[in-house]
Amino acid sequence: MFWNGRGKKIESFETVVLGITGMRQSSVYEIKQNGGEAEITEYLRVCREGGGTELVPKKTAKRSAEEVVEALNGFRLPEWNGFHGAHPRGVKDGTMFELRAEVNGGERIFAEGSQNFPKHYRELCDWFYTVLHENKE
Repeated sequence: MFWNGRGKKIESFETVVLGITGMRQSSVYEIKQNGGEAEITEYLRVCREGGGTELVPKKTAKRSAEEVVEALNGFRLPEWNGFHGAHPRGVKDGTMFELRAEVNGGERIFAEGSQNFPKHYRELCDWFYTVLHENKE
């Protein structure tokens, strides 16, 4: 079930997956909740010999689920639901993204775009980078 996230808050999450594809690299960021802890993983999508692709883990970090919920609400993730950012006319190249999240016991958030992003998209990307590269473990 997709929902209109305006004015809504995330109370809990099961998974959040952000896929980013550019000309030279394709990455997937995943957050999974396990009790009071969240595991955050960055994967590289690599081409396999003989065809197909494979997700290869690159970095992993752990944070409290409470910290992640606070961050997701700070990025206003519920308001992203239903966002479809069409590729801007005249732009020959760019970055595509797709976000899928399951929150609040089964509510789903879906957003996608091509060189066209929802508010707070860059902040979410920066958060992933910071969490994964300044790992406190």
